[in-house]
Amino acid sequence: NLLFAALTQVNLATYQVLISLRIPVTAGLMRAMLGRRFSTWQQGSIWCLTAGAVLSQVDVGRMVASGGSEASAAPIFALTPRGAAYMATTVACASLASVANETMLKDEAAGSLHAQNSVLYACGVLVNVAIVVATGSGWPGPSPAAFYRGFNAYTWGLVVSLTCLGLTTAAVLKHADNMVRSLGLPLQRAATRCL
Repeated sequence: NLLFAALTQVNLATYQVLISLRIPVTAGLMRAMLGRRFSTWQQGSIWCLTAGAVLSQVDVGRMVASGGSEASAAPIFALTPRGAAYMATTVACASLASVANETMLKDEAAGSLHAQNSVLYACGVLVNVAIVVATGSGWPGPSPAAFYRGFNAYTWGLVVSLTCLGLTTAAVLKHADNMVRSLGLPLQRAATRCL
């Protein structure tokens, strides 16, 4: 919900730059919550990865061609105070959630990966139901047809792709860690830009 609210306040380039701050924030939380230590090389890599994500959104050719003048058509980045607040909260929540998920998924006493995923998705459903009720959006009623009103091929494609992404992320967090997952973020952004 924060993600969608943030996207109403910032343009895509600004969002891509600010969401990349999850990488160093996640690293900090991993150190604080999991006791994970990063070598100097790893710390440098984290900052280079973040800088690369930022620079990938900047059209250097356009900046050089315009000579830094204000004549360029639209600003590359656009951020309002409300957008900054949404983005800061989104980054904090996403980082905290990923580290908390890693902590839970690495807890061998908690059982199988599939059981842990079921608990995570059930919690997600409960939170979303609470938000629907709290915002006064109204509950669509007991009919499943009413609940899925407005869904089309694109919506179902999003549901399937996000489900696969969630299961893949859980497997990565179980067998590796958040930094390995973070390495996939630039690839995800590159694929998004190509699409």
